[in-house]
Amino acid sequence: MSESLSALLYLVASICFIMALRGLSSPETARAGNIYGIVGMVIAILTTLASPEVVSYWLIALGIVIGGTVGAYIARQIQMSSWPLSTASSASLRSASRRRRLPRRRLMGLASAARSIRPASSRWRSG
Repeated sequence: MSESLSALLYLVASICFIMALRGLSSPETARAGNIYGIVGMVIAILTTLASPEVVSYWLIALGIVIGGTVGAYIARQIQMSSWPLSTASSASLRSASRRRRLPRRRLMGLASAARSIRPASSRWRSG
């Protein structure tokens, strides 16, 4: 894939992400925002995989499996009424993946988010 085509596709993906953020700002347009986000991510992933600079596809697959497993676990443990907790936990995990050493504030946020996650089996119990 040529460098100019990659740049164009990344630009289209960026526009899709901006439209996704715009769409997610209200409940009426949230469905369209999700679709824009999905399309943008698919374009970005396929463009990255098609680039000649990719050295190892199995490392990419391993990252997708590990990230998907952690994300699915957290998504199943956090109730729908706890979206602020979900946002806090994903922000803490993004921060942890970017830095080797977590600032104390982020570490405390991640610890409080982890403490408040209840197992899925206890969600429907009364009392």
